Formats: sequence, C-alpha cells, structure tokens
Amino acid sequence: MKRLPGAAMKALMCAVALVAACTDLGDPTRVDDGPPFFDASAGAPDASLYLDMSLGADGSVAAPSVEPLYADPSRPPNLGSGALDGEFAGREGAEILAGCFDGSDADGDALVDCADPECHSALRSCCAGRADCCAAPGEATLVSAPLLAGCADPASCLSAAAFGAPAPYVVDDAVAAAGDGEYDSGLLFTEEVDLRADRAELAGTFAAPATCPAGGCFESIAFGFSRQDALDDRSHVEPLLALVYTPARAEVSLQVEGEVVARWPAEVGLWTLQAAPTGAVGVESPTVSHPVVASFEAGDAHPVLWGHNANPSASGSPGARLTGLALRRARCDMPRAWRPGHALPLGSARSVAVAVATGVHLALGRGTDIELFERVAGADEFTGPGESVPGHEPALVVLGEELLLFALRGDDLVRAPVSELIAPAPVMPAATWSTFAVAARAGEPALVLMARTQLGDHVPYSSGDRGTTWTARPAVDLPLPPHDEEGRMALLVHDGAYVLYVALRRGTRWHLAQLASDDLVLWRLVDERALGADEDLAPMGVRAPAAWSTPEGVGLIGLGWDGAELRPFERFRPATDAALLPGE
Repeated sequence: MKRLPGAAMKALMCAVALVAACTDLGDPTRVDDGPPFFDASAGAPDASLYLDMSLGADGSVAAPSVEPLYADPSRPPNLGSGALDGEFAGREGAEILAGCFDGSDADGDALVDCADPECHSALRSCCAGRADCCAAPGEATLVSAPLLAGCADPASCLSAAAFGAPAPYVVDDAVAAAGDGEYDSGLLFTEEVDLRADRAELAGTFAAPATCPAGGCFESIAFGFSRQDALDDRSHVEPLLALVYTPARAEVSLQVEGEVVARWPAEVGLWTLQAAPTGAVGVESPTVSHPVVASFEAGDAHPVLWGHNANPSASGSPGARLTGLALRRARCDMPRAWRPGHALPLGSARSVAVAVATGVHLALGRGTDIELFERVAGADEFTGPGESVPGHEPALVVLGEELLLFALRGDDLVRAPVSELIAPAPVMPAATWSTFAVAARAGEPALVLMARTQLGDHVPYSSGDRGTTWTARPAVDLPLPPHDEEGRMALLVHDGAYVLYVALRRGTRWHLAQLASDDLVLWRLVDERALGADEDLAPMGVRAPAAWSTPEGVGLIGLGWDGAELRPFERFRPATDAALLPGE
C-alpha cells in the first residue's frame, strides 16, 4: 500500500475520528544525512510534508488550490524548464511544486522531495543545508611562481606567517619545507575559512624531489586546513584536513582530524582537497576523483603548508615542494553555522521583535507593555528604552523607508509607524491568536503574516496596503517535528524564500526549528534543531526568536530561558543571500 503524504494522512485521521482538530501525528520521515561533496543528486535532510492539497485518484498529492505568494517574485521556482522523467513526467508548474513536498518516491530512485534534482535545482526553499546551493565561488592565490619570483623568504612575499627552524624556503619558484626532524616547518596563511558555512577547496601542485638517495627521501610536503591560529619553531601542525606527499613511500595520504584515512599512489601535479560545510570530504588527483568515506567537525580554519626536509638548502638539489596553492570557496546557507553570541544587558522580557534599517531596532514585550530600543550603525550597544506602548507580542518590519510596529492589544492586532506611536490603530480582530510574526516581501502584497491560533492552527495572511487591512489564506499544516509545546515564531525572507523559526519544547529544553517555503503555501522542515540550548546564553534553550536577513547572513536576537527568566541574547550566522541553484 502506498504511504499517504503527511497532510493527507492527518486529514484522513481527523475525518475518521470525527474531531474538530488533530495534533501532529509524528516524526517526519528523514531521507538522508546530507549531501556528499558537490553531489547534486543528494539533498540535505528533508521531511514528509504538507498542507492544503488533495489526493489524486492514484493517491498522489495534487497541486495546491491556493494561489502562491512567492517570497521574491523576481526569483520564482524554475519549474518545468528541463526534461522531466520519472515521477515528474507529464507534470508542470504547480504540479511539480506540489510533487516536491509530498514525501513520495514514485519513480523509485530513492530521491525524495528536495533530494530529487528536479526539486533542488528549481526551488529556493531547497537551498538551505545543501553544499551544492551556494554563492558564486571566489578564488585566492596563496602560492604561485609570480608571487615567489625573486623571493628568498616566502613569508615576506605571501600572506602567511612562517614557522619552524629551519624556516621554509623558496627553490625553483616553489616552497619547500625545512624543519629539524622533530618539529614541523611551513607557512600558516592569514586567510580564514569558516567551514561551517563555506564550501572550500585547496588546490596544490606537488613537485617530486630532483633526486632520491638510495637510503630514501627523508622529506615530505603537505597542505590542508588547521584550526590553529599560530605556530612557532617548536610546533606540530594539527591538521583538520590535509593531503601529505611522502616521496619515500611514493604516496599521497589524506589526513582527517589528524588521522590517516586513505592513501593513493603519488602523482606529481595538481591535487585538490575539498571540504563541504556538511562535513563531507573530497579529493581529486591529477587524473581522477578519489572516493572518500570520511567526515570532519566543521569550524574556523586557516590554510597551512608544512613538511620536513633532512638537508634543507635553497642552493642544493630541490626536494619535495609545492609549486602552487589556491583557495576556492563559496558561501552556503547552513542552518547551524551560528557564530558565538553574546548576552544583551536589557533585562528580562516575554517576547521580542527586531528589524534592521539604518540601524537595528528592537522591541521587547515586558508583559503588558512594549519597550523600544535602537542600535545605530557602527555602535555596539542598544540605547533606550525609548517610547513604551501598551500591548504584547510585538513585531517590527521595515517597509520602504518606514518602520512599522505591530502588536496584540486586547482582542485586536494594532499597527503604527514607530515614529507615531501615540495611538496605534486596530487593523484586525485577533482574539483567537496566541502569537504571530510579520515579514516584508518583494512585490505586492508587500506584507505577510503567520499567526498561530489558540487551537494550534497556523494561518498565513497577506496585505497589500502596508498592513492596514489583511486577507486570510487557508491554514497551513507546518511539518514540525515531535514536540511537547510550541512557543513563539519569527518570519523573514532570506535567499528568495520564506524562513520561519519556531520555538519548540521537547522535555525540559527549548530549541528552534527552521522551516522554509517558496510560496507561503508549501513548507519544508529544514532543520528540526537549528539552534538549541547554550550553556551561557540559553541554558534551557530558546523560547522566543526574532531574526533578520542581510547579504552577509542571518542575525537573530532570541530570549534564552534559564528556568526562571527570559533574557535577550544575539547571534549571527554567515550565509549567502544570492545562492546559485544547481545548474545555474
């Protein structure tokens, strides 16, 4: 029997039970653990979804009947542009979109939803968490013959610090390591790579020794990534990832977290070491791509070049050396690539909202009142509170050059420009809401809102008149993971898709789940635990989020729960807002 999609099964169970509302029926089905390096045929963890669809005669999910409202109309889904086969054969437009959210594998290729190339090459909501959906790559030359021409001391010609004694030296416009037989010698480059968010490659060219004595070639040359920030004359390189050329064994070995995990026959020429923000590793020799079964713990790292040479001399016979090294990297959108955060000394609160214009504007709900704060561009601290207004559950949004405040007051949703907070005007009855979030999108209607009712339904709204009137859309069934309690939400537009953070409690801890949608109708679970507890900032987890998008990444101000109070903190994760879909 073919498994029904999550939303359809839920609707069927509700009808059979003859109840007015049903709760979440269980854990979404995971597809895989993430993509191998640069493999466009596999996707990030996905889920069985969705909402507001009907079953076809064959049990498949039909296209949604609700008109889509794309997060960025200038970057709509690229549906039906290529040759379709398998489960997408004969479909187009909305039917393909619906097929990317039904959790099915009709063509039996073991690729479901965002893991299927027809989906992840077309949908912005499939981008987050993938190592093949990143910004256009950039390249930096670390070592080359032109940079080394006429240079005896490589550290004086390259953006790097030398370490080891004897120090590395230049021979035949290449870098050779020295060392003393015990400690390493080489170059630690100043370039820093955030391997939590960047897809990175180091491409280096190995050159063989000019001669190899009968007793063997007691030397090596290596390049890779290291978490170390500084190295000296008595240092050992601790590679996160590295390729090591050892002429004595005529091999190139791969080290991951300091352990040798693979060896191959040495080939002089260009070798490439690949690191994906998913933790996957790839290696290419001058003639072939090598399969690698290994993973690493991503973090900040520096490119490093090092090795040993029994008799180092720039005037002697050239030993093993590196004739070139280049760093290529592309920024991706990884849900857990958060940088360390810091507490905001603004006191406890119950709810939070944030918006970014010329500076950062912050609203804290203290209970029955909302206080406003501001951090001007270039400043480190928030000033305020400024004006205080009655209400709770604030939302801030920038629309054009205007900063708007929305809040719940009594049974109503009220709205006012922050510059005119004397009398916020009611714009919609909201007596049944427990919380809501507002975001601006490109085009019209310009504002969208996601509200959660007291019965647990999630209802999207749209407004084309700056939020003075709203149009309700059919309720959506968010594909949330199992949880014991649902908290507040944050809605934003990032990289051409809607992003929704939802605070969830599981046991005694709170965390944020991240979801994404292209059209406000169909939603994907990107990461069920995109941000969890933090010993210093949120010991018991995050109960309320507020987030914003920039071209450099995603900022978040959350309320961390310590078991007694909710206190604000700030974090940031680097990400791209201009990802190229696979094939673009």
